[in-house]
Amino acid sequence: AAALLDGLFAHPAGYSDTDTARELIAAYYATIEFFRSLLEVAIKAERRGEIHLTPAVVKFTVDAYGRKDEAETGPLPRLTG
Repeated sequence: AAALLDGLFAHPAGYSDTDTARELIAAYYATIEFFRSLLEVAIKAERRGEIHLTPAVVKFTVDAYGRKDEAETGPLPRLTG
């Protein structure tokens, strides 16, 4: 089992730990910038008296309302449960 796990996490030839660290750092900063921009949009919407919903939340809500099993109650129990 240990040999199988070692094979799963092995780096391709010529791929160093330094490259991996750089990629992780770049992904970390990209993630921070992404969430910072989402927060900025939400704050600006709130200042205008609006509500900002991400596309994922909108899709989830629309899909939930479209399901027959939730036609009576809506998505609130799934969103809060």
